[in-house]
Amino acid sequence: MTLKQKLILAAAQIVPLEKSTAYIPDPALKQSCTDFFNFKNALYNDMNKNPDTYFLRTLYSITSYNELLLYLLQAGSVVAEDVLLVDMRHFQQIIRNRGWRDGYMKMLNILNRLGVVASTVFQGDALEITSKWKMWRAAKELVAALERYKNNKREQIKYFRYCEFRALDKSFRRSFDTLIETLDESQVTVATKLNDFALANNLKPVKRVNFNNVQYNYKSERIMYINTENNVVNVTLYFGCGFDTLRDEVMKRDSNGELTKFLFLHILRCSSCNGLKNEPCGKFYDVDGERVMLCMLFVKVDACEDWQLPYVMQLMDIEMYFWG
Repeated sequence: MTLKQKLILAAAQIVPLEKSTAYIPDPALKQSCTDFFNFKNALYNDMNKNPDTYFLRTLYSITSYNELLLYLLQAGSVVAEDVLLVDMRHFQQIIRNRGWRDGYMKMLNILNRLGVVASTVFQGDALEITSKWKMWRAAKELVAALERYKNNKREQIKYFRYCEFRALDKSFRRSFDTLIETLDESQVTVATKLNDFALANNLKPVKRVNFNNVQYNYKSERIMYINTENNVVNVTLYFGCGFDTLRDEVMKRDSNGELTKFLFLHILRCSSCNGLKNEPCGKFYDVDGERVMLCMLFVKVDACEDWQLPYVMQLMDIEMYFWG
C-alpha cells in the first residue's frame, strides 16, 4: 500500500461527524468538535498533497502528528477557544526523551501551514499555541475522556486520531455497529455476514470491543477476530490444534482441493524469528512444499472479499469441531 493510499484511508476512517457528535447537547462544544474534525481533515489532505513537507515515510509518521497533539493537550490548558497554553516541563515528563521533544517541536512548526502557531511565553517555560480552528476545548475534553485508556496507548491514539467524540460519554463503548460505520458497502456486507454466521453458531463477541476489532469466543475459547484497520475487513482465525491435525481435517473435508489451497495461502507464517534465534519459539512444518516456521496456528485473511467467505466459514466449522 502506498503512502498516498494510507493517507486517504486515514481520512476515510475518521468517524462521521453526525454520528460522533449526535448526543452532544452543548452547541459550543459541538462547534468545537466540528472545528477539530475539520482540522483533522485539512491535516490529512495537506499531508496527501505535500508529504515531503511533513517528512512522511510511513503510516507511523502520520501517527506521530497525532501523538504530538495528544501530548500537547495532556500537558496544556485551554485558555480560550483558539488558545492552548502548554507547560513544557510537564510536556517533557510525558515524552521522557529530549530527542523526541526536538522532533516534536519541528513537527509543531510544520503545523503553521494550517494556522496552528506556537510562541514561547514565560521565559521559555510554556508554549502558547493559537489556532485558526476553535478546536481546543473539544480536543482537550476528548483527551481527558481518553485517560481511561492510559494503559493502552494504541487505543488512546486511535480514538483521538479518528475523532471519536462519543468517548466524551463515559457510558459509551464501541460495538460491531460502530466498527463498520466507515466501511464501504461491500465491506459492510462481508463484516455483517461474518458476524451473523458467528452469532448463528453460538460464538459470542467479547464485551470489550477495541477501536478497530472485535473478538469472538466459542466455549470461552477465542475463535475469530474481525479487524477494520485500513477501512477493510481483516479476519483472523485461531486454532488450538497442531498444524498436521488441522491440515488432515481440512483435506478430509475438501472435495476439490480449494479449501486446502486457501489454508496454505493464508496460514500465518512466523516472521518474528523464522527459526533464526538460538531457541526457536515454534516448529518447522511443510506447508505446500515450503518449509516454514509456525509458532501459533493463525489463519489471516486481509481485505476479505465476499467470495472468500465460504472458505473462512468452513475453517470456522473445523475450529468449532476441534473445540467440541
